[in-house]
Amino acid sequence: MKHQNAYSFFLSIILVFTFISKIEAQDAWSKLSNFPNGLRARGVAFSIGDRVYFGQGTPGGINNINDFWAYNVKEDTWDSISTIPGNSLIGATGFSYKNFGFVGLGQSSATVFSRAFYRYNSDSNTWVRIADFPGAGRNYAASFVIGNTAYVGCGNRGTSTLKDFYAFNMENNVWTKLTDLPGLARSSAFSFSTQGKGYVLCGGNYTQSGGDVLLKDVYEFDPKTNNWTQKGDFPGENREDGASFSFESFGIIALGQNETIYSNEVWEYNSSTDTWINRASFTANRRRNIAFCVNKNQGYILGGTLGTVSTSEVYSYKPLSTSTSEVGNQLKDLKTFPNPFSTSFNITGLNNVNNYRYDIFDLKGVTLFQDVLLTEEINIDLSSGVYFLRIKDSKNSVDKTLVLYKQ
Repeated sequence: MKHQNAYSFFLSIILVFTFISKIEAQDAWSKLSNFPNGLRARGVAFSIGDRVYFGQGTPGGINNINDFWAYNVKEDTWDSISTIPGNSLIGATGFSYKNFGFVGLGQSSATVFSRAFYRYNSDSNTWVRIADFPGAGRNYAASFVIGNTAYVGCGNRGTSTLKDFYAFNMENNVWTKLTDLPGLARSSAFSFSTQGKGYVLCGGNYTQSGGDVLLKDVYEFDPKTNNWTQKGDFPGENREDGASFSFESFGIIALGQNETIYSNEVWEYNSSTDTWINRASFTANRRRNIAFCVNKNQGYILGGTLGTVSTSEVYSYKPLSTSTSEVGNQLKDLKTFPNPFSTSFNITGLNNVNNYRYDIFDLKGVTLFQDVLLTEEINIDLSSGVYFLRIKDSKNSVDKTLVLYKQ
C-alpha cells in the first residue's frame, strides 16, 4: 500500500508539472506547416472560425500572384479556395467580421494603386466586390477592427505617404471619413485595437527630404468621439513593416525593420497604463513584408522577406493570457490555505474578493466548478487528488492559476 501511495503521489507530481508546462507554453512562437504555393511576401491575411486565410502578394519583385488559401489551425493543413475576381495585389489590407473576410487596396503594378474592396463568404467560398475605398488608392495601409467597424487609413502611393482615415461598417457596406491621423503621414505602420480603442504607431514617412524616415510615435483613436490622442512614444527603436495583433486586453507588435536591421522583437502594449513590455523574441530568421492576423487568441505570421529572399514559412505566436504587469500588481500575493485541504480552503491576497471569479479544473483541463467569489473561503466537494484554481477579474483581463491538493 505504501508503494502504491508513493507511486500515485509521484504520478500526480508528474501530471502537475506536465499541465503547468502546457499553461506556461505561452509568450512563445511555434513553427507551422509552410504555405504550399511557393515563396510569398507582401501578401494579405484574415481569420474566420478555425481557419486563417492567406493569399496575393509576390514571390519576389512585383510579379504579383492572384491566389488564396485556407489554413486549418486545428489540423495544420492547407486548402486552396476561390480567388479574388480583381487584379493580383501586393501590400493589400485584410480583416474579418463574422463569417466574412474583407480584402482591399494594394498595388497591382508599378504605378497602379487600388481602391477596390472585396468580401469573401466562407460558407459559399465566393468573393463579391463591395463599396470602393473612398480615399486614394494605396498599399501598406494601417487597419484595425472595433465591433462591426473596420478603420483603415495611412499608406503609400509610391512617392508619397498618407494620413487620412476612414471607417467601414461591415454590416451596411458604408464608408465614413474620419479625422486624419495627427503627426506625420506614414506607411507600413503597426496598428491594432484593444479595450474598445484603436492604435496606430511607428511606420515610415517617405515625403521628408532625405527619403524614408522611420517613426516611433503612438496615437490612440476613440471611435465614440472620432478623436486621436497622442500617447507615449514606443520605447524600442523606430520601425516599420512588421506584424500587429489585436487582443481584448492588450496589443502586440512584432518583427519589422528598424533603422539598421530587421527586428526580432515582440512588444506588448497595456492601454490602461500606456506602457510597453518586451516579450519573447522571434527566434527564427528575422523578416519583414509579412502577412498577419489573429485566430483564437493566437497571432499568425505568413511568408515575408528574409533580406532579399522571400519565404513560405508560417508561425503562430501564443501570448501570455494576460498582461504581466497587471497580474503582478493585482494577483502577485495570491495564496491558498490550507493546502492540502479537506472540505474548504481560503484565498488571500485579493483587495476585494467581489471583483473576481474562480474556476476549478482537473488535470485534463475539465472545468468542475466556476462561480463569483463572495468570500475568501471556498467550500467544495471533491475527490482526493490534484486540481487547479484559476482566479480571474470581472473583465477576464487578468488571471492566475494555483495548484490545489485535496486530501
